[in-house]
Amino acid sequence: MATTRYLHRKMRVLIAVAGALYIVLYGRLAEMKTALVSFRFYTALLVSFIVALLILELIQFMWVKLDDYYQGNRLKYIRAAIQVISGITLSLIVDFLCFAVYFGLFGENILTIGFLSDDFIYVFYLLAGLNLCYLLLSFTRNPVENSAAKIEPPNLAQLTGQHMPEASINQLLVIDHKGLHIHLEHRDILYCYRFSRKSKIVTNGKGNYTSNAAISNIAEQLHASGFLQTNRGFIINLATIKGYIKGIKRDTLQLVIKRDFKIFFAGLATDQLFVTKEYKEAFKRAFDILQEET
Repeated sequence: MATTRYLHRKMRVLIAVAGALYIVLYGRLAEMKTALVSFRFYTALLVSFIVALLILELIQFMWVKLDDYYQGNRLKYIRAAIQVISGITLSLIVDFLCFAVYFGLFGENILTIGFLSDDFIYVFYLLAGLNLCYLLLSFTRNPVENSAAKIEPPNLAQLTGQHMPEASINQLLVIDHKGLHIHLEHRDILYCYRFSRKSKIVTNGKGNYTSNAAISNIAEQLHASGFLQTNRGFIINLATIKGYIKGIKRDTLQLVIKRDFKIFFAGLATDQLFVTKEYKEAFKRAFDILQEET
């Protein structure tokens, strides 16, 4: 469960658009001609979309964070109950507050305008359905069984003829995670990134972990096992990369992830999967060597 990433960003945006259209148009189709030439209609549609997307991001964030906390199947039913209740309750509070401000800007009171008796009920039903969808995904999707679980990172030390450091022979990364001393096999690690002054380590179904170690220190330990640092806050297993394209920013590269691994990267922002100028040449050399060998 720890690596299930649920609905990707494009899907969340599409759901937000559909939800906004439903809330704004439901029961008002007879007024469409008037609405299409009304500034208030487009304002309501835009605000509804923004609020819907905000709620979707909130729900996604809570599910992923709870997955990280409840590793594996630990207390999964309690964890699911907490998520569904909080996912609906907190989302309704966000929706109410946002629209209270919106109606207030037009001099209207959300308590007397009919929002609670009409639209708010439909919002509740939509949220219940959405959280149920996430709940089903959390129980049915198991990335551990994905082919990505068989990953074997390339050994850059052997490919490039470099001396292999003593620490990399056992291919174990030793970290302290929430008071636990943990040994992670290098082949189970997909990527690491900087997260709130800590380092986040994402594996292929063996849980996600945080460490106080700096990204640069982790990169040194993982380098001989086929990992490279691509920017100041990101380390990636080369075996997960299909290729790269020219980045949007000057002198950068945008990474293209193999299809089997995309589910593990779905929670990342696009701007994390890039190679900056500082690391560009080293990355290209290592990636080209790997392609020649494979």
